[in-house]
Amino acid sequence: MLNKEIEVLGQIIAKGKGVQLNLDIAKLHTPIKIQVPIIVERGKKEGPTLLVTGGIHGNEINGIEIVRQLISKEYNKPELGMVICIPVVNVFGFLDQARQFPDGRDLNRVFPGSPRGSLASRFAYHIIKEIAPLVDYCIDYHTGGDSRFIVPQVRIGKHDIASLELAKVFSPSFIIKSARREKSLWETFIS
Repeated sequence: MLNKEIEVLGQIIAKGKGVQLNLDIAKLHTPIKIQVPIIVERGKKEGPTLLVTGGIHGNEINGIEIVRQLISKEYNKPELGMVICIPVVNVFGFLDQARQFPDGRDLNRVFPGSPRGSLASRFAYHIIKEIAPLVDYCIDYHTGGDSRFIVPQVRIGKHDIASLELAKVFSPSFIIKSARREKSLWETFIS
């Protein structure tokens, strides 16, 4: 990203600065807004932007903790480029201890979303409209929930050589070459 000025959710992020923003597009059944914290750190030098997400499924709490630890240990503060962290993407499901949104939809099956669709679809739309255009790379932590067990892995596209090289940097036990999952965050970013 070569722009001198970078704007995230309407706020200019200066070089070498960080900010916590909130994406708030919905309310509880009471007048209380649900705010999704978005932590942005920008390096002093230009470079790519990394998006790190956890909790796209509200009951996948280990991914939420991984992103929280990255932030608390300040691994999200780059020397160059920018890191955007969304520790709990699906705050609604997290509060309800459920995989899906209160409307019963799986957020990771409604991307790129719609400005007039279901709650999950509207939320996906705002992430794609306001965050995705800034992003060069994305690490999305899926960790299983309820009775689901997921073996630690890095998942990449079947024929994506560049992602394979990046995946090897993490020295994972498994690199899975996978077909795209329709309407997922992953499919939307690699399309």
